[in-house]
Amino acid sequence: MSSIFDKVKRELNKGVTTVNVKSKELLAINRLNALISAYQDKRATLIVELGKATFDMFANSAFDESRLVPKCQEIQDLDNKIAGVEAEIADIRKQSQQVLAEAAGDNDKDPNALTCECGNVVSEDMKFCNKCGKKLEFPLPEPETGTESEAEPAEPAVADPLHCSCGHVNKEGAKFCIKCGQTLS
Repeated sequence: MSSIFDKVKRELNKGVTTVNVKSKELLAINRLNALISAYQDKRATLIVELGKATFDMFANSAFDESRLVPKCQEIQDLDNKIAGVEAEIADIRKQSQQVLAEAAGDNDKDPNALTCECGNVVSEDMKFCNKCGKKLEFPLPEPETGTESEAEPAEPAVADPLHCSCGHVNKEGAKFCIKCGQTLS
């Protein structure tokens, strides 16, 4: 029964994390988009001023490039600032995705699952890791009290099995037999 509550708790934590990360991302991106909008407005004003100055010089037949250079440099500076803020937005989105992926990965893991030193999730009936081939040694489980029969557990169904020379059937993708540790081909 507690496993159901643990699963519900993990899913709730995952949801809370998602809402928290997404709301922070939204606030940060909205603030940066407002900054981009201000830069774009200033840029548009500078372009209009540049156009007026250029036309006035043309109309008076007194073209002076040195008067236009500062406005052009200001426009380039704003373009660089806009690009920097857009890169910052991309970084925020990337960081949010990483946090969400980590949270989803952490919450999907069963806290009671057994793992090999290589990080592969294994089961108690495995003597060798099917990923790295390392011999697995788990502490003996404490005896349960109850009236259940001491029947041998059934071998779990295996999709696309790989047969080992020891006779054990391994799951698809296993590199090593979980019973004898032999390399599978």
